[in-house]
Amino acid sequence: MTIKKNTEWGQEVAQCPPYQCVRSDYEMGTHLSNQTANVFVLKGGSLFETLGRPSAPVVGGFAHCLPCDTITVSLVARGTQIELTAVNDIAIRSTWLRGGWLRGPVLVVTNTGIRRGRQIASRAHPNDGHLDVVSVASMNIRQRVIGWSKAKLGNHVPHPKIMISRTTHLDLAVSSKQLLVIDGRRYNHVSRVTLTMAPDSAHVLIASGTNL
Repeated sequence: MTIKKNTEWGQEVAQCPPYQCVRSDYEMGTHLSNQTANVFVLKGGSLFETLGRPSAPVVGGFAHCLPCDTITVSLVARGTQIELTAVNDIAIRSTWLRGGWLRGPVLVVTNTGIRRGRQIASRAHPNDGHLDVVSVASMNIRQRVIGWSKAKLGNHVPHPKIMISRTTHLDLAVSSKQLLVIDGRRYNHVSRVTLTMAPDSAHVLIASGTNL
């Protein structure tokens, strides 16, 4: 169930259920896409950082189970439709030949609010049932570098050239000059991508008694 204000996130379980240990958001998303696991213990990734790098539960003992949202991704690349699951974020930016992050429009859709150690969307929560969309249209290189630095503490907003919105579904066209990045993995020659919030589609186990 999506987390609500002033309520505890997740629940204690008397016996730690079987789980898959993962070291990245991409690895977790791959298991979800392939339906090989939906209960996880995290050893790395942005979701791991969002949770404060929690300790793993004791096998066979008590654990705290956190329901987490994920993002269902449907993309078209070279005319082929591909279905994926993202755990943390999806970014659309210029290719490196055209300036990468420093030139052209940038759009990041985030589940946790964390990207590469930066708090880019402070209202985001991995179980709030929403996608947080951060977009930058016209901003010079100096402003982008300063904004990225300020994002370490979430101080890059408010800013007139950084827009943040919330939704549960997005259907986006991707130009040939842009690159799609899903949980750190790059996808070229993408013409369209559809993103849909998938509430409570994964569960993360952490040590019982962890403060969140």
